[in-house]
Amino acid sequence: MSLQTPSRKFSFSAVHPGARASQYETALLWLQDAGQVHKVHRVREVRPPLKLCEEQGAFRLFVIDCGLLGAMADVSPKMSVEASEAFKAAKAMFTMQLVAQTLIGRGLRPRYWARVNSSGRLDFVLDIEGAAIPMEVSAETAVRSQALCAFIAEHPKWKGLATFFRRL
Repeated sequence: MSLQTPSRKFSFSAVHPGARASQYETALLWLQDAGQVHKVHRVREVRPPLKLCEEQGAFRLFVIDCGLLGAMADVSPKMSVEASEAFKAAKAMFTMQLVAQTLIGRGLRPRYWARVNSSGRLDFVLDIEGAAIPMEVSAETAVRSQALCAFIAEHPKWKGLATFFRRL
């Protein structure tokens, strides 16, 4: 998968053209069991308990560490610290990776939500003490999240969380 075009969900065809889940299912399970990757499932609706709303066939895949992602993408630590032009293309992916890694490291189990035939999506949805909390992540500062605002407008009793990174 390209770091320049952040994917909405994992696609086996990005591994190999024409690939099917059944071909890579065992390898993916091995990587999960070894603790090298984490699946973040899409939920059909944002309603606790989120576990009951998971779509097993739709997920995002995160590696265990930003450094590992950087090594896989040939992004040197110097390139990311200096915020070079080459790094800017991958900034959104690294920001999502950092947030996912932090949430999982704190014992949370993030999911994401996306409308099936629309661009509306929430980067993460958390189930904390029986409350579903939508979360939007941005690699830029003070960016207004249209998806989060639209979701909150549709669900006025809900509160959301927007996370912005000034420099990553």
